[in-house]
Amino acid sequence: LGGVSAFSEVRRFTTIMQLPAAVQLLMPAHGAMLSADTVRCLWRTSAPAVQRYWFEWATDSLMQNATRDTSFAANDTTITLRQLGSNQNYWWRVKARNIAGWGEFSAKRKFTVIISGVAGRNEVPLTFYLAQNYPNPARPRTEIRFQLPQASAVRLSVYNVLSQEICRLVEAKFEAGYHNVHWNGTDGNGNPVPSGIYFYQLRAGEFSQIRKMSLVR
Repeated sequence: LGGVSAFSEVRRFTTIMQLPAAVQLLMPAHGAMLSADTVRCLWRTSAPAVQRYWFEWATDSLMQNATRDTSFAANDTTITLRQLGSNQNYWWRVKARNIAGWGEFSAKRKFTVIISGVAGRNEVPLTFYLAQNYPNPARPRTEIRFQLPQASAVRLSVYNVLSQEICRLVEAKFEAGYHNVHWNGTDGNGNPVPSGIYFYQLRAGEFSQIRKMSLVR
């Protein structure tokens, strides 16, 4: 009589997700010369099963002082860089992450911003002004720009939501003109502060202005 044989021995196998492939950068082209202080960077979706991307850019080819952003979702493959300096080289690169971990960085690309006659940068500004930090949210490094119509004693501080000063970025005499300062998301002792809402205040003589920013780690 016919019948059904017994099962074979049980064997086990394991599937292993590979790390994402190196990301392909699309624009701007390597070596591009751009005449605007706003630049859009775009890259191609990576595989397999990417969860998010890590973008970083810097003004040195070794990326030693790079600004990093790891908040990009799987379908978010572009970023716009704003308020870039004229006659300045920039390098950028991207890598992807899936459940297996971070893949390798893409090859670095370089572009140069050259703006003829940057508005007012060789002139003394007419008013005091504190600009919105960029990038905002800080991740964690961000740049704060301000302008002075006259030489002034300047104090620039960062506060938490309890109005407690967590660090004093500068306290010095500045000449009239356009200035920028960086905050790397730390307190006055160099310790990283948590993600959240912060405020920064510029005091210059009788002038005072406060702006809000957020920090995301």
